[in-house]
Amino acid sequence: MRALIVLSLLWLALSADAHAQSYLDKKDQDAIAAIERSLGKVEKVASYFDGRVIPPGADLQQARAVYDQMALNLEAARRSFNELSAKGMQRPDAQRLRTRYDDLEGYRAAFKPALQRAETEAEASQRKKRDDDRRAAEIANKVCEEFRAELHKTSEDYTSMGVLTNMVDGRDWFWQTLEEGAKFKGALERSSALCKRMPTAGASCAFGLTAPPLDARYCETAAKGAELMKAGVKNLIAFHAKNSGPTRIIKDFDRFQGYLDVDGVIGWTAYFTGAALKERLMKQVAPLLAQANMSASDGDALFASIAAEYAQLEAKARETAPTWELPGAPCSGVGCAQAKKFVQQWYRGSTIKRFQHTAPGWKILTNEFGVPTYRERYGFALVQVKGEPFCQLRMWTYSEQYAGGGRYTPARDVHLHSVRWQSCK
Repeated sequence: MRALIVLSLLWLALSADAHAQSYLDKKDQDAIAAIERSLGKVEKVASYFDGRVIPPGADLQQARAVYDQMALNLEAARRSFNELSAKGMQRPDAQRLRTRYDDLEGYRAAFKPALQRAETEAEASQRKKRDDDRRAAEIANKVCEEFRAELHKTSEDYTSMGVLTNMVDGRDWFWQTLEEGAKFKGALERSSALCKRMPTAGASCAFGLTAPPLDARYCETAAKGAELMKAGVKNLIAFHAKNSGPTRIIKDFDRFQGYLDVDGVIGWTAYFTGAALKERLMKQVAPLLAQANMSASDGDALFASIAAEYAQLEAKARETAPTWELPGAPCSGVGCAQAKKFVQQWYRGSTIKRFQHTAPGWKILTNEFGVPTYRERYGFALVQVKGEPFCQLRMWTYSEQYAGGGRYTPARDVHLHSVRWQSCK
């Protein structure tokens, strides 16, 4: 019986030892698993730290994040190592993990001071850059203010350079007189001289701005002075080519029944070659061509365009001339003979084929009080001009001023209005 008790106690002791050993083995296994997980999240990243230094250009914020994550996981692995039993530390997998841990911890220990040095140097560099930028901005602002002050010394130079800079950007600015041209030319010359004295003016006025002001480009504009003077004249020529020719007249020809607005006497050839317009435009354009060191031939495009339009208008006049009817009725009564006499004086050497009025008698014009001021008669003269393919139908107005007491002062001339070329019948 006693022997049985002893055997039972021995069995219980052995069972307790076995249970204790099983618990330690499980605890060691869990710790090793935790170490495996922690070290599995750690790796050396040569792009942030090559074992000696932080590579140039490395993103220090990312490097700091990598280091902090590495330190966190290595600390977790260290705590798990501390949980291993002496027997567990001897296990091959624990030894393998310890070797890896020691290697990574050595990498981390070297990484830390290298990262701190790089961060310190980067902060110092950024601080220096901020100081340098501030000083550069102060210098640039001073230069730009001096540049603008110089431009404002001469009246309108600043504004003129703005217009010219817009021309560089493709705006179709132009000037129409020598005085205006001289203003722009002078602004370019003075600005060019100023930019040579202050070569950093443009960069200074644009310093630190994503959208530089227009005056930051004035020196670039001044360097294109000769080119811009020519561009201004070319833009004027292009404007006249588009707007000064008979474009509108051609468009309205049928609506106005072929009547063309002219003053005084005009001949077929003179009108349909645009001679008067060409002479007027040449008086304006020629001096500007010379001012911009351009030749007279540079204006040929303008006159070629106008000539082409007048040729189109002439063809229209030839086509419609036979279709127009003679308006009005034969002129009779007081004023007709005198009006016809004046028309004949305008058209010396020509033949008045028909002389018509629009209505018999006078039209009395009065002021706001109903008092007569003028009396007028209106009509048409069909004139055959030597050498022209068709007759001219001229509108006329004969006007006598009221002299009081029911009397009117005889007119000294007749006013001629629009002309239309049509058949002489």
